[in-house]
Amino acid sequence: MYLESIELYSNITKAAAHLFISQPYLSKVIKQLENELEIKLIQSQGHQTFLTYAGQRYLFYLKEIDMIERQMAKELYLIRSDKKGEITLGINSGLASSILANVLPKFNLEHPEISVKLLENNQNISEQLVASGDIDLAVGMAPILYKDGIASTTIYRDELFLMIPTTSQLYNAEKRGQIIPFEYPISVLDNEPLILTPLEYGIGKTIAQFYELHHMSLNQMITTSTVPTAASLSLSGMGATFVPQTLIHRYLDKECNVYHFHKNKLFSEYIMIYKKDVELSGIALLLYKAFLTK
Repeated sequence: MYLESIELYSNITKAAAHLFISQPYLSKVIKQLENELEIKLIQSQGHQTFLTYAGQRYLFYLKEIDMIERQMAKELYLIRSDKKGEITLGINSGLASSILANVLPKFNLEHPEISVKLLENNQNISEQLVASGDIDLAVGMAPILYKDGIASTTIYRDELFLMIPTTSQLYNAEKRGQIIPFEYPISVLDNEPLILTPLEYGIGKTIAQFYELHHMSLNQMITTSTVPTAASLSLSGMGATFVPQTLIHRYLDKECNVYHFHKNKLFSEYIMIYKKDVELSGIALLLYKAFLTK
């Protein structure tokens, strides 16, 4: 920088020599710059040349601009190479509390410059936001509600367990605190009071299909948006519910029975939801792979 050399040597001849240009050429360039800015940038006293206050401030901003440009080039490189950026993930609060702790800390450690923004909503809302492009991805449970504009891929499957409260005729106090095989005929669940998530998608839909398959009547007492809420209401005696294996350990010491279906296994299918016919960004693929390897 011309002004930086003048500031360093306090002499325009030495500054020109440092820059490998002639002193008249340096003086001409500084004069042209002063005319453009309409302000004096240097002043001479004897054999010495100094920056004016305006010259000092001009040099300060030149250095700031240079630093910002270097920072910008570095950041754009990181963004271009998928090492920096942000992504918005939709998920319901119950699911977030059960699986995100197994994924995001490791993802953050491996990709510290990638910011994951969580938007907690019911799955049907997350699906709509993915379809409209307002969020990048969503984690939910199969099956999806909206078929148009979105697609999904299975992340993993989780066995579903039946939680029976003390108010149910199926409750056995001696078998509290353990996971036990469901050895009754499936038909005993016909018309059993249930607390479920919405029947249109996710676990609610899975249970509705299970009841339909076995020609049973579904007696849904309460609809709630999350499994933890359903489990809490079940423990209060309002009805049975179904809980994924990921969450079931929370309730083994509670006043309830936990059954698994050894012959007619039930599974919840966790899925990644994304916009149909749109190529995922590099960052979206990184997060998707993180859920696959959780």
